[in-house]
Amino acid sequence: MIFPNAKYEIFVCDNLGNIIAPFNVVDFNLFIELSITRAVGEIGACYIRLSGGSNSAAVLTFMSRFGMLKKDTILVIYRTVGNQRMLLLDTVWFVRSIEQFREATGSFVIKMTAYDTNYLLASRITSAQFGNKPETAYKDITNSNIMFDLVRNNIGSNAGIRRLANFSEGRELSNYGYKINHYTDNKGMPFAYANLLTALQELSQMTQVPVDVNETLAPVYFDTIATSSNQYVFTQFPNQRGVDRRFIDGSNKAVLLSDTSSQLQDIRLIVDWQEEKTAVISVYQALSGNVQVISSATFIDKTRIANSPFSYREVLLQAKTSSVAGEAEKFIKEPINYPMYAVYATIQDSPGFLFGIDWGYGDFVTINAFGSIVDVRINAISITVTNKSEQIATQMQVSEAYTQ
Repeated sequence: MIFPNAKYEIFVCDNLGNIIAPFNVVDFNLFIELSITRAVGEIGACYIRLSGGSNSAAVLTFMSRFGMLKKDTILVIYRTVGNQRMLLLDTVWFVRSIEQFREATGSFVIKMTAYDTNYLLASRITSAQFGNKPETAYKDITNSNIMFDLVRNNIGSNAGIRRLANFSEGRELSNYGYKINHYTDNKGMPFAYANLLTALQELSQMTQVPVDVNETLAPVYFDTIATSSNQYVFTQFPNQRGVDRRFIDGSNKAVLLSDTSSQLQDIRLIVDWQEEKTAVISVYQALSGNVQVISSATFIDKTRIANSPFSYREVLLQAKTSSVAGEAEKFIKEPINYPMYAVYATIQDSPGFLFGIDWGYGDFVTINAFGSIVDVRINAISITVTNKSEQIATQMQVSEAYTQ
């Protein structure tokens, strides 16, 4: 598919990454829509719909060319801008669902659902130890180090029979984040017996919503990058998933996006304090003999309650252990208890401002949102492609909004 600013190519590979065949002109004649969503540190999804109209012969030809698509058939999508041919969003897509049906109109339809390379991380449960190291060896280790060890020892090079083929943990991003020690005790390792992806998300989120707003730290992001159809690398990023293009501080070509210059369309700036909580009351109940013992502790976010005389808002937590103070402190840092700051917009791709050239997924940029100059990270993107159009929409994370 060729558009004024971009060309798309789709290849179907077997589950070893070997190319079976490309989508050809006839396949694209059947094409209804390609819909892709990707968010930093999340599992992305890809949906492809094709239809043969009332005559299903063309669809049957499509199926005979590719064979019956199997579990983990790999879709590889390239997007070319100018003379730069790039793997779209640095990922490939693993087919996990295929639907074939006939609509009421008589049209024969195929719908494929596939997930990106972060889907691989969700396939493991973390073990009780990181390699053979004892618990005490991990006192004061930082978020980025724990993330690397979790991946290496549960799906990467130290995972033994659990190692994923064609997967590597890449280069360690050392000493980024906070020193984690209150998660470690004699009862076991931090983040043991958790879903690997969930543990990585929690560790990354801790750096995005800092423990101490007076301590400036670079947030740590992660992704599983496909370097080819069958090679995948776990990668950590300090400060932003993409390139720093901020208008004043950026280290690359600076970008100032504005709806007044037609770069941003359908822009929405949302500031929402409705569900914010600034104090946690943690309660643990247990039987000691025939007596019910109740332990409680309160943890207060002193920085946020100072923002307004009405900022003190409590939430009740039913603690899982007797460590009520520790659980309260951990819970107050979860994103659900913070105000939400978000920018949604559709970015207009134009010859002077091209996706993949002038801006990209995960970039740190500056926008003019209704007169307010705001630094944001493009941490979520959706791309919708039909035979007639390409549309790119973004969700942006506002920088350092957690202090307000």
